[in-house]
Amino acid sequence: NERGGYPMIRIEILANNASELTPSENVYQRWHWRKRQKAAERWRNMVWAWIHINSYVRLEPPEQKMKATITSYRAKLCDEDNLNMKALIDALKKNLLIRDDSPNWLVLEVKQEKCKRAEQKTVIELEEAWA
Repeated sequence: NERGGYPMIRIEILANNASELTPSENVYQRWHWRKRQKAAERWRNMVWAWIHINSYVRLEPPEQKMKATITSYRAKLCDEDNLNMKALIDALKKNLLIRDDSPNWLVLEVKQEKCKRAEQKTVIELEEAWA
């Protein structure tokens, strides 16, 4: 980026169907713990695959506070307060793209946009957070 810090990265994860998008909070809360665990594992693997395909392997998390802008492109929009990004944010942490998900280390912005069913995806933009 132009400030000489952490480079902005953009991760695009395509969804073949609605079950491959992050679940709504209502759906997530009804899931059995094992289903939640499998969803978290799937997001970790998708982020890991993006990292390796793009040769973006990190040995340590960034030392600076990060800003993550996550945009969920969906055929059917959720209520704004019903978007659940926990598994995705945990995947960013496990793959060393963020140090922690606490407000001391992460500024989080979550958005959604309506799209055609065939164009559903999740886009994560990570950059250094500037005060």
